[in-house]
Amino acid sequence: MSSSNNVFVYVDPYGIKSLDFKRFVSIKKKNFNTLEMLVNFNSIGFLREGFRLLKCQHLLDNLIADSDYEIDEANSISKMDRIANGDYWQQIIKDVLDRKITMMQAEERFSREYLKQIESLFKYVVNIPIKQKTRHLPKYRLIFGTDSPDGLILMADNMHKKWKQIVENERAGQAVLFDYDYPDPTIDGEIDLEHEILTILNSTKREVLLQGLLVRLVQKYGIAFSERHYINTVGGMEKKNLIKIRRDPEKTPTGKVSRSMNYNHIKIWVSI
Repeated sequence: MSSSNNVFVYVDPYGIKSLDFKRFVSIKKKNFNTLEMLVNFNSIGFLREGFRLLKCQHLLDNLIADSDYEIDEANSISKMDRIANGDYWQQIIKDVLDRKITMMQAEERFSREYLKQIESLFKYVVNIPIKQKTRHLPKYRLIFGTDSPDGLILMADNMHKKWKQIVENERAGQAVLFDYDYPDPTIDGEIDLEHEILTILNSTKREVLLQGLLVRLVQKYGIAFSERHYINTVGGMEKKNLIKIRRDPEKTPTGKVSRSMNYNHIKIWVSI
C-alpha cells in the first residue's frame, strides 16, 4: 500500500493483548495521504489485568461487579506498559488501592492518559464511552483519531445518528445488536451550548473559523449532538446578537447578503 492511499483503520481486538502502541506508531509513520483510526479499547479490562498483575486480584470483586473480562497469562507488566505507551497506569491502580480515587475515577483518569497517547499521533481525537447503564463504568471506549477536522466532525455526526437510531429501535421494541445506553453527557444536567460557545470565543479573544469551533465542541461532547444541532445553535446566537459571524464572500451570486452556514463552501468566522 503506497503513501498516496487514503486509509481507514478499524481496530476491534478481543481484549487488549493486541494493542501494542508501537503498532499504531508504525502505521502512522507510513505517511499515507490520509489516515484515520477507530479503536475499540477495553479500558476497564486493561485495569483489571493491571490489578491482577500487580497482585491485587483478591480486591477485584469488591471494586468491579462485572467479572466478564479477559485473563491472559501471557500478559506482563512490561507488556501492559507497551499497550498503554507508558507506566502511568500503575500509579492509578495504586491510588485506587490507597482509596485516593474510586474505580470510576480510575477508569476516567486512565482513559484521559491513554487519549493523550493517541493525541500524540493525531491532531483530532474523540472518544465515546459505551455503557450498559449511563452511570456505570464503560464496557469499552471507541476512540477515533484523524488529522482532518472535517473527518472528526463527519465521524461524530454519523455516530450520533447511528446511536440515535439504535435508541429509537429499542424504544420501538426492535431487535438491536447493542443493548447499551446512549453516551449522553447531558445526564447530569442540561448542557448550555450557547454558554459553552461564548466561553470558547472569550478564551480565544479573536475570530474563530466555524469549522474550528465545531471541532472544539465535538472534542468536548463527543457524539452527544449532531453537526446540525451545533450549527443551528450558532445561527440562533447570531440572530440574537450574542455573536458576530463574518462570511467570505459576504454576498450570494444574486447580490443578497449571505446567511449561509455551510463552512465547506465559504469561509465563516465567528466572534463575540
